Amino acid sequence: MRSVPGREPSRRPVVAGGIAMTTVVAADACIEKRVREQLAGDVRLRGAAFGVTVADGFVTLTGVVFDWHQRMAAQDAAQRADGVVEVANEIHVALPWVG
Repeated sequence: MRSVPGREPSRRPVVAGGIAMTTVVAADACIEKRVREQLAGDVRLRGAAFGVTVADGFVTLTGVVFDWHQRMAAQDAAQRADGVVEVANEIHVALPWVG
């Protein structure tokens, strides 16, 4: 297997249709970096701060935003990052009229 700069691949068994296959999963630290880059590069998310955790390609987003559009934009940005298997969006929306 060839090494890709910036990735530290590991082999993980995947079963599809009852047939065991092997796939290469990028290291969680690399995935986290890519997710943070996507979040930082999205103009809809300017000024927002997020927590990002990754375990075996599964991303969890945390933080507080000011509307539902930002919440969904953050999830979309995270899903665009290479290596992401699934995104759990635990971002809260701070409604300005609620104390």
